[in-house]
Amino acid sequence: MENKLNKNELTESQLWKLRNEIVLCSLYYNDYENSFNLTTHSVCDFFDGYSEYLKDLMFEDGFTDNDYFDQLKNYDTSSHLYEWYCCYNESPFEIEKNDDDDF
Repeated sequence: MENKLNKNELTESQLWKLRNEIVLCSLYYNDYENSFNLTTHSVCDFFDGYSEYLKDLMFEDGFTDNDYFDQLKNYDTSSHLYEWYCCYNESPFEIEKNDDDDF
């Protein structure tokens, strides 16, 4: 079983570093591999939600689905990412289980 990361362990700059390690909106779990030792599934789930959050922000500003990828560079920011992360009561990330953790 994976261990949860403590909620306040990631700073805005660390989240942004994580964001730059992954491929946002990718369909492949291997595009969510990261140097933080976080499970690809939990990272993928978090960034799928972040992508939807950005889409909601775009809609509020009058953009449509067709504008998503054109506007992404304007909305995909460290501050928006941190706002999304702060919406969680507990950390959305799980730490990858090491083989050494087995008895």
